[in-house]
Amino acid sequence: MVASCPCCDSAISVIQRTPRLVVRWCAECGTYRAEHLEPTKGMDIWKSETISPAFLGALGYRRSVQSKQIIRCFKTILEYAPVLDYGCGQGIFVAELLAQGYQATGCDLSESVFVSKDPGRFIVLDEPWSFPARWSFNTVSLLDVLEHCPDPVQFLRLLKDRHVEHVLVKVPVANGPVFAAAWCLARVGFPGALERLFLVGDAVPHVSYFTPRGLGRLFEKTGFRLTSSVKMAEVGRELPARLRQSSSPGKGLSLVFMGLGCFLAGLSLAWSDLMVFRFDRAN
Repeated sequence: MVASCPCCDSAISVIQRTPRLVVRWCAECGTYRAEHLEPTKGMDIWKSETISPAFLGALGYRRSVQSKQIIRCFKTILEYAPVLDYGCGQGIFVAELLAQGYQATGCDLSESVFVSKDPGRFIVLDEPWSFPARWSFNTVSLLDVLEHCPDPVQFLRLLKDRHVEHVLVKVPVANGPVFAAAWCLARVGFPGALERLFLVGDAVPHVSYFTPRGLGRLFEKTGFRLTSSVKMAEVGRELPARLRQSSSPGKGLSLVFMGLGCFLAGLSLAWSDLMVFRFDRAN
């Protein structure tokens, strides 16, 4: 892996190493980059054994809540159709846009969990991080997508080359409470939580954890400017069902996680693990 930050091109140094993960950090913009030593290849992430019906239901519920909030906060650019939800997964955002009268299409590598039944609303990508051929979109949403990208600079330049005018980005941020807690645990010899946040062993793991400053620098160097941002809750009462494991936690532990989810949802108003950013084409 190149030892420079994709966001600001500064030196990026190894600050944590486990048998399965190497984490680098940029002191200039705060970006974290992960090198996965045991990658999983050739798997449909939605068919992984960690993706249970309970997980999909809880994920769909939170994505629906977030979709409504995103549309409410950024409706001025969503009106500039057409909108492409890149890496749409279940298609929750596409379905919500259509329900509110917007023109929207989703694209992903797999259609296995896409929920919208509207014909022509899903595009299968030819390969990872490609852009749908012969299609043109004014606005692209990247909801829980960019943190998985191995080369975000190249991908964002591709969007600019395809004349995308507006980009909505939802990412987990490195300066949130959950990442801060996981990082503290890793520094004292308990890296499990950090490995879980980077989705070690998943088919599509997290490669980056951005800060608002780092993300702004990344888009600036690829021809976009930051216009606005909002904080958002990543989890709530549905947290127990969101745990990616083959077996569900016991009732007592579920209540603990439920309480933790409610606490984090309230905390997000001041200190959030998740943010949504609007970027507009600079020239």
